[in-house]
Amino acid sequence: MGDDDKYNEEKKAGTTKEEKPKLLSNYPNPFSGYTTLEAYLTDEVKSAYFVISDMTGSKIKTIHLMERGKTGAQFDGSLLANGTYFATLMVDGQVNGTLKMVVTH
Repeated sequence: MGDDDKYNEEKKAGTTKEEKPKLLSNYPNPFSGYTTLEAYLTDEVKSAYFVISDMTGSKIKTIHLMERGKTGAQFDGSLLANGTYFATLMVDGQVNGTLKMVVTH
């Protein structure tokens, strides 16, 4: 069996390993109460957290991620004004990715 065949079988079985940490998604989006932020973190990651900010770049909240593998956190946006916000995944002091989130009440 070739490497491509092995990878495709592992992918179908859900047993492939991610190569590096990455920001996955948030749902629901848009949201009015809670949204779930998802990321994949490798075992080698020492520190990971989400920074929630508004359109001006002002930090609203920091959410630390303690688990590795596919992980996530819930964010309560119910007290925020309608608008666009950002969730940035920080991994070992570096920006890994940013999601745009929309709050609608």
